Amino acid sequence: MQELCKVNILNRKLTPTERRSRVALGVRLGKSNRAIAKELGVDERTVRRDRKLLKKPKHLRAVKKERSKRPKKLELSYDPDDPTSVERQFRLVSEALRL
Repeated sequence: MQELCKVNILNRKLTPTERRSRVALGVRLGKSNRAIAKELGVDERTVRRDRKLLKKPKHLRAVKKERSKRPKKLELSYDPDDPTSVERQFRLVSEALRL
């Protein structure tokens, strides 16, 4: 069987999904972690981690949550032009700091 890295002719970095599918192929071919890592050009620990992930059923695998690109704008919880609102906010903050 040809080496797994021959598909990676362009010397581009594999995406995690591509890498894991090639690790799975290497496992099915009975190759060691070291051999798979050498063919894919990654560290042996990466292959070990991918194999560990592939053992888990898909519904138990950790999924990365997408983060928003921008931080959310903070909205003031009081009206800075209203003196009673400012006093109320000051009391709330000072009570929170005493805890």
